[in-house]
Amino acid sequence: MKLVEIKDGKVCYKKMFSTLEADVADIVNCYKRIEEATATTCCSRSDFSSVFLVLVMKDNTKLKLETTEKICRESLELIKQMNSQVVVGFKKE
Repeated sequence: MKLVEIKDGKVCYKKMFSTLEADVADIVNCYKRIEEATATTCCSRSDFSSVFLVLVMKDNTKLKLETTEKICRESLELIKQMNSQVVVGFKKE
């Protein structure tokens, strides 16, 4: 299984040693989040970035799923196709 998979109307993702599911119909908002970190050693500096697919559910819980850029983009498109009520993109409150 990939990091995040969408099948049969559910978002399947791995958390530690188990596979969990969330219904696409329960998603209210979804967006891509990129977090960057810098690591410094005695003689060099490295920049790292992590891509997350963030799902906001009907009960206001947020699922932050680490994934790749490509899988995140594909997942956002599939979620929008399966649930037309979903707002794709970050919304400021």
